Amino acid sequence: MIIIGHRGAKGEAPENTLEGFLHAYENGIRHFELDVQISSDGELVVHHDSTLKRTANEKGRTYQHTAEMLGRMDARHNTPPWHMPTPIPTLRSILEALPDALSFQLEVKGTSRARMTAIQNALMMLLTPRERERCAVTSSHFNWIARLKHGDPGLKTGVVVEYAWEQPIERLRQTRADILVLNHHLCTPARVNSAHKMGREVSVWTVNDVYRAMALQNMGVDSLITDYPTHMQKAFAQHLPEPR
Repeated sequence: MIIIGHRGAKGEAPENTLEGFLHAYENGIRHFELDVQISSDGELVVHHDSTLKRTANEKGRTYQHTAEMLGRMDARHNTPPWHMPTPIPTLRSILEALPDALSFQLEVKGTSRARMTAIQNALMMLLTPRERERCAVTSSHFNWIARLKHGDPGLKTGVVVEYAWEQPIERLRQTRADILVLNHHLCTPARVNSAHKMGREVSVWTVNDVYRAMALQNMGVDSLITDYPTHMQKAFAQHLPEPR
């Protein structure tokens, strides 16, 4: 089972920052998940929330600022202590800084159809053949993922499912996504088996308990997204759960 760093290493370093991704990479993590939005000047930027208050203690919405403005902010607010400023990065800067990382789940965030379309167009420009080999575009916007896959069948996609009423396997079938990115509380052997019979992967989020991670591995989950990737990887390497 692959260990994926959630927003870089959200529990170990400021989330969705270059410094956080480099911290995880330097400690052996090669697979990552991050959040993608679009700036006011059309750059793909890496940030989770629609507003800037929680991470950067700034006013306004992410899409209301240029990439340069976001790059001058410090995203250390409400994060693990960190010794230096951590700007909000562009997606391009993350991919370029980690050429040897093996995979990225790019979770697309959007608050309007126009912005989702702009993100799609920008992704198609950014994702070179090399990047398409290691990047999967994911989202909880089911119709958008379905349209994306229909328009570009060769692009690896993932459908993010949080609630049982959203019918995870039906959403996987409807969107034709390659990965079921599933809230780990919804993960069952039956759902894993159904996805695998369809030839799809199952990636679960967000798992920070080693005992739960081992149970999910026993279900046959393909990858696990965690806030503490370096700690989780060490625990699995030792074949022993960390103390509770």
